[in-house]
Amino acid sequence: KKTILTLVMSASIMFTMAADLYVNGSGNANTYPTIQGAVNASSSGDNIYVATVGTYSENVTITNKSLFIIAAVADEEFTLSGSFILNPGTGNEVTIIGLYNGNVTASGYGTVNLISSFISSISNTSGYLKMNVYDCEVTNSFSIDNGSVKGCTILGGLTINNDAGSTGDTIRIMGNHIEEGLTWQSSSAYFEICNNYIEKIMTTYGYARALYISTQQTTPGGTNLISNNTIIITSNQGSSSYFPYGIYF
Repeated sequence: KKTILTLVMSASIMFTMAADLYVNGSGNANTYPTIQGAVNASSSGDNIYVATVGTYSENVTITNKSLFIIAAVADEEFTLSGSFILNPGTGNEVTIIGLYNGNVTASGYGTVNLISSFISSISNTSGYLKMNVYDCEVTNSFSIDNGSVKGCTILGGLTINNDAGSTGDTIRIMGNHIEEGLTWQSSSAYFEICNNYIEKIMTTYGYARALYISTQQTTPGGTNLISNNTIIITSNQGSSSYFPYGIYF
């Protein structure tokens, strides 16, 4: 976690003339009582430090900007009762470090990085936008159309959707603990699924798959790789009418 944070903060100095804005209740200069207020006052490339005391009850929209949004205290998290709604725009990048509880929805173009956070749900609805999720815990639904997922704990399952915007890219799913299974539905991007623990517990009648590849990119020029995963599927039903599969193509 500290290594990732150091790398991200080192990258932030590349933004020339970047300003630091603060979200807290102090009333001091350059501080804002809401995250959205700081976002509205920011310029592309700025850093926003969010106090880790209290809960921010708001939906935060970021459009056509590059921003770092960071918990103001190292190794702590800021609490959001609401959602981040992100559309960075072509060539822009939004990085969020130390979020607790909020939802994240991303669309459009650009890059979103979610790092060292506890997140309720994640949705990326555009293959033209890359969403990179590192060292996070996701408790509910998690779906992306492009990007990478590394070192995460995923409790509600992970779905990779198809989008022409990801054509020819490689989506990397590596080093995660995934409960409720991994479903790959992209025929546009290649996959690398490596070093994961993937588990599915079957509780209802029908079919269940721990790792389900429903389609895949087969055009020459890339590689699809499944390597070194631990894949477990169990059924608490005794009937032969239940069909559990560890890996299903």
